[in-house]
Formats: sequence, C-alpha cells, structure tokens
Amino acid sequence: MGLTFKPPPLAVVIDFSTIKNASNNPDFLQPKATCKMRYLFLSLLVLTLFSCQIAGFENDDRQIIAKDVIRAKLHHALSFDVVGFNQDTVTNWTDTTIVHPISYTLDFVYNDSSGVLKSKRGEVIFPPTGNTVLSSSILDR
Repeated sequence: MGLTFKPPPLAVVIDFSTIKNASNNPDFLQPKATCKMRYLFLSLLVLTLFSCQIAGFENDDRQIIAKDVIRAKLHHALSFDVVGFNQDTVTNWTDTTIVHPISYTLDFVYNDSSGVLKSKRGEVIFPPTGNTVLSSSILDR
C-alpha cells in the first residue's frame, strides 16, 4: 500500500502577465457595478430606517404637554394626579383654517392651597400636527 507524502511547494509562482496594471486600465481600482448597487441599497435602507418617526412618541409628547398646560393653569396646586385620559378628534371645530384638531381630555385630582382635594377635568386642543396648543380649559367633573 505505499502512501507517499508530497510536501507543499515552498514558493508560489505568480504569472504577472495576467495581472492588469492600473496605468493601463482606469477601472482597475473602481468597484464593480454590483458593489455600487449594494452600497446604494444599503444607504437607502439606512436612510429609510432612521427617517421613520414613531407615532407613539408624538402621542406621549402631546399628553405631557397637555398635562403641563393644565397644571400651569392651577396656580397653587400642592399635588396633581391624572386619573383619566382620553384622546379624540374634534369633528365640529368652527375654525376653518384647522381641519380635525385633536382633543386631549384629562381627569385629574389635586390639593389646592388650603389642602382641599378637588376633582376636575381639563381639555387641551392641538392641531393635527400636534406642535402647538390651540386652546385649553378646566371644567368641573
């Protein structure tokens, strides 16, 4: 059965005649078209993922703004707790420049300056973009 071991060659022979020279070929250092398409696809994918805005953050921001606006109207409130929250689209808005504003209704309790616990309802109206407050009011429940 005579197995023989043949050692690998110690030197590698390179045929330099088949290697393209950069001076003879201007496309030598340029990436292939498929590689360019990969980079283009990757950049579009990254751009799309990072440009998406999650609507949940806007709702949370509006809820925090509504709470701050209502709390600012209570001048001497010692404690303030929101016990109920509702978000609706206003369909019977009289101003024609803003179409379908968003209404946030907060049910809250607070202690006034004399320590009496009071229960109220606050309403804050936002435009559909949600970046400003159109009106706010505090009502008895």
